Amino acid sequence: MIDVIDRRNNLTRAATLLPIAFIVLVGLLIIFGLHHDAGATTINDPVFSPLGNFQRGGRDFGIQVITGRIIRGIIAVSGVIALAMFVWSGFSWMTAQGNKETITKAQNTLLWSTLGLIMIFGAYALVSFVLGSLGQ
Repeated sequence: MIDVIDRRNNLTRAATLLPIAFIVLVGLLIIFGLHHDAGATTINDPVFSPLGNFQRGGRDFGIQVITGRIIRGIIAVSGVIALAMFVWSGFSWMTAQGNKETITKAQNTLLWSTLGLIMIFGAYALVSFVLGSLGQ
């Protein structure tokens, strides 16, 4: 009886810590993904040019570059979500204790996570190709 209670406590603890770890991981990804070049700026160096292009570090970024960064960020977050689904389905499979329904559900989650990751890589390749073609 005590063994069953200990298992439930461990699963409850894992179910509590997993979302917290995921939030911390996504937070770190966002913090380190938004690195900022701390170049020398003057008062006469405007943040936005009159033409509407974003300026940073003496370079001009058009709407294509900004859109590309947003899309790449979305794809990166999707990859993190796919990784979390891999971990979650593996954890569910390992803790299924022979329950056929739970094992099948974990296998399906693993399958669909893999297909989703393939779609993410395909989308990234397509976006890189299109933005590379537009940039030339």
